[in-house]
Amino acid sequence: MTTTTNFLHLAKDSKLWKLIHDCDTEHYVSVTCFLDFIGEGYNSRASLFKRNKPPPSSYTKLMFDYGHKNELKAKALIERKYPGFLLPEDAMKDISFFTTKGLLGSPDGFYYSEEDGGLGIIEIKCPFGNQYGQDQVLEERFEENPKRFKHWLQLQLYLHILNLQHGILMYYYPHGGENGEQIGILSKIQRDSELMELLKVDENLDLFFQYVKDPLSCPKRQKKEIHDITTERISRGITQRVRLQV
Repeated sequence: MTTTTNFLHLAKDSKLWKLIHDCDTEHYVSVTCFLDFIGEGYNSRASLFKRNKPPPSSYTKLMFDYGHKNELKAKALIERKYPGFLLPEDAMKDISFFTTKGLLGSPDGFYYSEEDGGLGIIEIKCPFGNQYGQDQVLEERFEENPKRFKHWLQLQLYLHILNLQHGILMYYYPHGGENGEQIGILSKIQRDSELMELLKVDENLDLFFQYVKDPLSCPKRQKKEIHDITTERISRGITQRVRLQV
């Protein structure tokens, strides 16, 4: 599957930005909405195409604020251990999204590794409700926790959009250690080159845009086959796992 990557810069309060985040445009779909659509996201497929969606709950806002605040701390932890590993924040300051065939992705960061053959992406997760490390052991082996499969799929979709070959999935806990230390679990992951064909990404994108036009024609449930594919392939390509603790 060949990939042509384009760039999209949007003001956060623009009409198109809001349409994309509401999964309500016939031309673009974010990876987050796409994961919902194929049955591997946070929300149900049926909720995607509702008109007049209610605003995010206070809990949802709190969760996203928590993630954003701690994402910066997670990057600082990496920089402290591996100075110069991450690309500077302003390297991509004029790009809101990367896109191919209408599928939009916005990774949390980029790094450069000669050992791995060049540019890679990093995706950081700060599990809300796990501030004190309750799920820490599961995150060390995320591939054994079905609740975390969506994170691996998100990383793989970003690699597809950007046509890159490797990335890092990081779980960060600001007070995860026994004595309140910061903990970061980093898993280096290779791109699964066959996955997009197995997930029928192009076909599902066409269906998504069709259902945006005609929401009532969309089946409410997705077949279980995508979850089965993920379960079978998720352990492949994990080449390294590092635990940072400060």
